Amino acid sequence: MASLKRMSFGLVVAALALVISAGSVSAQNDALQKKGKTLWHTRGCDGCHGIGRRQAAPDLAGVTQRRSKEWLVRWLKDTQGMLASDSVAQSLLQEYKGIKMPAQKLSSQDIDAILAYVDGQTAKKAN
Repeated sequence: MASLKRMSFGLVVAALALVISAGSVSAQNDALQKKGKTLWHTRGCDGCHGIGRRQAAPDLAGVTQRRSKEWLVRWLKDTQGMLASDSVAQSLLQEYKGIKMPAQKLSSQDIDAILAYVDGQTAKKAN
């Protein structure tokens, strides 16, 4: 009986740890999205891109499902290099009538934040 109580207590503690951990992850994601929103506006992303609507540049709703994170990071870090070597980037350049995205000089953390923001907005549009 005592071992059953210890096991039940252990399960309760484990479940509580999962709830606390999930809350922490959610808070981190909220902070990342908030930073991403700030970058989205201060870097002028919203001047050309929409999330859920097409503007002068591609609609970014669902972009992380269409492109790998590796591709998106390379694109955001070296747009000009991608335009010179990547067929997807070249086809997007053609589709958008030669309008090139300016170099953004984003850190890896900035890119993660912007992608988290775009994902969060994509999820809101889907609901």
